[in-house]
Amino acid sequence: MTQTSPLTASGHSPSLLLGSKLDAIPFSTYHLQIILVLGVVGFVEGYDLALGGSLLVLAKEPLHLTPEQVRWLVAAPILFVVVGAFTAPPFPTVSAARP
Repeated sequence: MTQTSPLTASGHSPSLLLGSKLDAIPFSTYHLQIILVLGVVGFVEGYDLALGGSLLVLAKEPLHLTPEQVRWLVAAPILFVVVGAFTAPPFPTVSAARP
């Protein structure tokens, strides 16, 4: 005897049911705030990386940077953005749990 899950027994796929549940959530100002904050953070990070890269080209000669130093100065901001993205989220929950 084969068992069928309640999701497939209803004739609807799980993605369709999940989509309809997500569509039923009311859109509020909280969602707009999240979209606005993510947009600002994305713009600032992108602007910072682009400005740093373009200024590095101009500052390479006067600062007498070696090709290895230039590689590190190009890769380090992106590396630290990625490291920060993976390490920053636990900090607010840890600090909020302290009395």
